[in-house]
Amino acid sequence: MAGRYMTDGEIITSYRQAKSPVRQIGVIAQLNLMPRSKVEDILIAAGFKIKRRPDPFRDELTKDGQKRTFRKWTAEEDRTLIRMAKEGKTIKEICVKLKRATSSVCERRRLWKREGKI
Repeated sequence: MAGRYMTDGEIITSYRQAKSPVRQIGVIAQLNLMPRSKVEDILIAAGFKIKRRPDPFRDELTKDGQKRTFRKWTAEEDRTLIRMAKEGKTIKEICVKLKRATSSVCERRRLWKREGKI
């Protein structure tokens, strides 16, 4: 059987009786095969004051709380990355030049290595 296993009342009771209510939200979400945000919605509707945590699968946020934006790689950025990698530049130097995150540059560099362009 897929879907929810607990009613809203059971979710509220489980949260209220939990030794660690914050952790209980995650437990309830797992037991009911639903996202954490859905459990938070039920509890907020019941009148609980809950500090929402970002859902890593829905709201990807940066450390300062801003919504993360993903930029597509342009052909010019790819050419610059390949050229700088062939010149022996460090990842940090490439990141500064392209104004990209280290993880983004590393993944893109790995892709081009697999393709044989670096």
